[in-house]
Amino acid sequence: MKHQTRLITASLSALFLLVGCQSDDEVSKEEYFAKLDSVKGLTVSDLIDKRGVPDQIFQAGNTKYFIYGSSWVNRRKNGSHCYRNGSMASATCEQLYCKETFKIVSNKITETKAEGNDCL
Repeated sequence: MKHQTRLITASLSALFLLVGCQSDDEVSKEEYFAKLDSVKGLTVSDLIDKRGVPDQIFQAGNTKYFIYGSSWVNRRKNGSHCYRNGSMASATCEQLYCKETFKIVSNKITETKAEGNDCL
């Protein structure tokens, strides 16, 4: 009976751990995009106060685009660092980045966008 109790306890613990990890990943992605969208309606000054000066600014007529980019990091798929000798170190390396774009019309943020493989 003790053996069955331990087996059931271990199985339930593993199940809760797996479910917990899966929902954490989903929540963090949802939270990231919710936080990104939470700046809609804010002014340029508000955005700069929250995020600092953007890496790039583009303007087309009455519309501006503020672009923030994270560091572009080379990392081996096993988690260790890649070192570059003028080009990507090897095929086992990947380049991680995230670029966030904020569309601004009449001094208000109207749209947000994130692209890249390291946005969270």
